[in-house]
Amino acid sequence: ALLSVSAPQPPSGLLSPPRLVAGLPGSPKAAASLQLPGTPHPRLAELSAAVPDGALQQLRRLLLWQQQPNAGAAPLPAMAEFEGFPAVTGMLDGAAALAAALAHSTAARVLQAGVAQAVLRLLVSATHRGDGAGWCELSPAGLSALLAATQRLLQSEPAALGLALAQPQLVPGLLAAVTQPALEAVSRFVDATSACNPGNSLGTTGSMTVQNDGATAAAALLGGVVGTLCAPFGLLPQSQQHDAALAQYQASLSQQGSLPAVLVSAIAAAQPGGEDLAAAVGLLARLVMASERVMGAFVAAGGIAPTVVEK
Repeated sequence: ALLSVSAPQPPSGLLSPPRLVAGLPGSPKAAASLQLPGTPHPRLAELSAAVPDGALQQLRRLLLWQQQPNAGAAPLPAMAEFEGFPAVTGMLDGAAALAAALAHSTAARVLQAGVAQAVLRLLVSATHRGDGAGWCELSPAGLSALLAATQRLLQSEPAALGLALAQPQLVPGLLAAVTQPALEAVSRFVDATSACNPGNSLGTTGSMTVQNDGATAAAALLGGVVGTLCAPFGLLPQSQQHDAALAQYQASLSQQGSLPAVLVSAIAAAQPGGEDLAAAVGLLARLVMASERVMGAFVAAGGIAPTVVEK
């Protein structure tokens, strides 16, 4: 919980499962600190260094946990017996938030301990269906925390791109996470839990946040996916091998038929001048330079609508 509170938060507040701090002394202040954008907490590195190697291995195993299937059936969430399926319990939200905090403070160590691989595998398994049912033990906040961890790793560790390329279902999974049914599932979940637990909603009274407004949460998830897809291009040139991997990654993005429409939606939902808008437009420009087909698909998806062009 201390690491999560100390981790730098994006302006959209992607990393903030409120239950993580709900039981702490002084939790209102802790919850408010989850909304701070950008700058690392002065004690983040110290707190991260205090996490022993054994705890990282426990975190890796927890992220890879899944209930064993019976008689060849697909695994169900642990609480499905009581809640029905899909059961979105948020059981892994804390683990996802911890992984994201560690990725911000000590990305190389997260990579070496195998936590990065576990994050990517869980992200693939959670997003492959595209209807919200695949989240299993993640709430939308936990899913966003996994995205934040992945984005940070891809932005800061060249080796993370190789791990991403080794997961061919990662990019399709990320795009599946922002299909209309999946975003509607996010919106319904956040609106329902906010209505049931108004005291857990972060922010001032009357403000719309990713914790208390479904549309805001869905837009934040959309921006998080596009930011994650764009993240590898933020690294400075590393080596010929890395450049080749980056070219392979860009080619794989160009082949995703649903990506232009996702970029249209992301631009339309982003705030003017914000990081989400910069990521969506930057990724669009890069893909268009490499393939005219992408621009045609972008236009066909509504990319020349006045509201999109204005942004």
